[in-house]
Amino acid sequence: MKLDSKLLAAVLALAAFVCFAWIVFNSSIIFGDEGYYGGNGRWMAQNAVWPSYEPLQQTAIYMRPFQKQPLFLFLNSAAWLIAGEFGIKLLLPLIAALAGLAIFVFAKDRFGSVAALAAMTVFFMANGVVTYAVLDYVEMFDVLLFVLALHFAFKEKPKDLDLLMAGLFTGLSMLTDVTGLFLAPILLIALLWKSRLSGIRPLIIIGMIALLVLSPFLLRNLYFFGGFCLPGPGIMSACSIAGVPDLGVTMTLPSADSGGTSSQAITMGFANYFNFATGFPVLIFLLFGIAALIYRRDAWYALVPWFGLFALLTLQQSLYGGRAEDIPRYTLFGFPALALIAGIFFADAYDFLKKYNRLLAGLLVVLLLLFAAPGMLQKLDGMKGAKTFPGGFYDACGWVRANTDSDARLFTPYQHAMSWLCDRRGYAGGEVPDVPLILSSNNDVAYERLKAHGTDYIFIPEFIVSDVAYGGTISRPFISYMDSSSHFKMVFDNRNIYGNAGVRIYQVL
Repeated sequence: MKLDSKLLAAVLALAAFVCFAWIVFNSSIIFGDEGYYGGNGRWMAQNAVWPSYEPLQQTAIYMRPFQKQPLFLFLNSAAWLIAGEFGIKLLLPLIAALAGLAIFVFAKDRFGSVAALAAMTVFFMANGVVTYAVLDYVEMFDVLLFVLALHFAFKEKPKDLDLLMAGLFTGLSMLTDVTGLFLAPILLIALLWKSRLSGIRPLIIIGMIALLVLSPFLLRNLYFFGGFCLPGPGIMSACSIAGVPDLGVTMTLPSADSGGTSSQAITMGFANYFNFATGFPVLIFLLFGIAALIYRRDAWYALVPWFGLFALLTLQQSLYGGRAEDIPRYTLFGFPALALIAGIFFADAYDFLKKYNRLLAGLLVVLLLLFAAPGMLQKLDGMKGAKTFPGGFYDACGWVRANTDSDARLFTPYQHAMSWLCDRRGYAGGEVPDVPLILSSNNDVAYERLKAHGTDYIFIPEFIVSDVAYGGTISRPFISYMDSSSHFKMVFDNRNIYGNAGVRIYQVL
């Protein structure tokens, strides 16, 4: 009996959906920037407004331009309107499963069913994909749009409708995340490589449609901020709101070096980095895939520019970027190319082995793919832990929701998590320029700044308390200042129940 590759792809997508959903529905929308996307999506749903400034992070005297590409936020907002928190959680594994199916569609007609199924499987098993498949982050949705844009653009003989679809998905990708802009160089190189001068017309059509899709966002930014709020010089990157005061503070606090993935990739070592980002089995599949790709020149125009940009950005971020843990996020657009290259290896291996026995060939390919399964399961288990905060945080947010005004403003280094769980506005370091001065003053200068910002409460998880002032922490000397000052009053403390997982809250009088 011949197995239907489309049915197998659907089964794979369903299996991935179940794995990712198990993590999402057994954890909170609280890790890293999840609270940003979830919180802002909820706020936009409740207020029916696309704001000009950050609605949850603004203070009485300082506003940050709301310059994030809006499409994923709109998606969060729609999911909240339909089904609340359940809707947002359901969205995350669904997007990841659809991204895998998009890779299957991309590969099936170009490289065959075996390559398509293998690429889809490798994609789901890569550590970076597992990470962002269970987080309310924009990157996985951008991957879905990225793959669809290239699928339509790279058709053998694209019709005008294909080019229109490529332009639509290119524009939507650029409207989703800044990495969507990487479609421009990939399309330029690939289409000119494939068709020489005949590739100019498709590029023009795709570019015009993409610009049309992107234009409302660009015109809105130009009107409110005097620029397009995109990477680049002058009007491209300009993004400001007239009337926002210059707080006159340029100081920064040192970072608490925790090592591991919080350090640069070059520091932790490339072997450790790739084990973290992809897992060794997926890396091995990629290396074999690169060897197989050398003999598949028909695939070069589609995969080499895509994978090449991914590799260059990975190298650049490893040498000159920030934390190693952030690199898979910035380069997730390239993980489908990695999976597709690995898929070519599996297709070639299957073609070679089926000369002897077709059933044995299929079995060996499946067993080899399953070599990556333990790593995927381990990563899933790790993400469940990463998405669970200390119990005292949830308890403290319950108190905030019950005992503070709905328009109360809280200061805390964990602003995104607080805004989502507590359903309150707040601000943190990196969002308001004078936060380093507030945290390092340990005197009434801090109080004056806090009052100027309209701060009602200070929310302090015990696990971020440090001996000295670091970025992302609150120091013991600062807490001692509040304890001894008549300007502050401790109104909540559950450390007697939760210990180091507890939270204390001070009211700013």
